[in-house]
Amino acid sequence: MASHGFKVCVSNRSPAKVDVTVNRAKEEGNLPITGVKSIAELVGHLKKPRKLVILVQAGKPVDETINAVASYMEDGDIIIDGGNEW
Repeated sequence: MASHGFKVCVSNRSPAKVDVTVNRAKEEGNLPITGVKSIAELVGHLKKPRKLVILVQAGKPVDETINAVASYMEDGDIIIDGGNEW
């Protein structure tokens, strides 16, 4: 997404992975990626209506992630499950 001109905000349950992703984006052409360390920050970076893509392992982790972000979302916001399990 970032390599196609979209501003991207990334987060991860493992904060160190956020730093790795942001640094890689800089090395690969200073891509427009911002890293945040909390769900509140992540949702706060999104324009309304929000569009949030999650890439999470199928099953319980998806449900847990949706439950965690849902309290920050509003009517009209969209959560896209972009994970892949076969």
